[in-house]
Amino acid sequence: TSKYQDESENDFYLRLCEYEENCYEFLTKSKGYYKRIIPINSGFYHFSKIEMQIFIRNSIVPIVEKYEVDGFILTDFNMACMIHKMFPELELHTSCNCFQWNIKTMDCWREMAGITVFNPPREILRSPKQLKEMHDEGFILKCLVNESCLYGCPQTINHCMYLADKNPRFSTNCNRNNISNIFRSNWVIPRWLDKLDKYVDIYK
Repeated sequence: TSKYQDESENDFYLRLCEYEENCYEFLTKSKGYYKRIIPINSGFYHFSKIEMQIFIRNSIVPIVEKYEVDGFILTDFNMACMIHKMFPELELHTSCNCFQWNIKTMDCWREMAGITVFNPPREILRSPKQLKEMHDEGFILKCLVNESCLYGCPQTINHCMYLADKNPRFSTNCNRNNISNIFRSNWVIPRWLDKLDKYVDIYK
């Protein structure tokens, strides 16, 4: 049970403000010391094209200009294209929330949105055939080793959308009421890594 389960909406807002303040403080103090790649990786946004442009100008541009961040992790393709057009020097990554299983799709992200690092879906390290195919196409791959979702979870996309919508009431029953499914998650154990190293550039 989450310790935040019974908090009021006001408490949630105050905690969110404190979190945001801490992030900005870190960006200020870390400037020039570390590479800072910021996730903006909700699965969807309630924006029209014009609203997304306004969001980027009001929220993203000040972060780039004031804090001199090195790049972003993105899920929304249109947002990625807009940011890349405005700041072609920024390093852009995809999120595992993009669910990119198709080489053609990844080509579009690379050519049109300037993506340099790809984070394939959560199951990728347990899907070596697809992992090799992506690697052989020359994509730089960042892969999750600590993802506890059920391999092949039928509600993965739904969960990402609920989280993006900040819905606290969605079902997270990845185990599908079968306790043995905890051993069928996307976790990758250390002794497997030497089998995967030739395909993976970054482990996450």
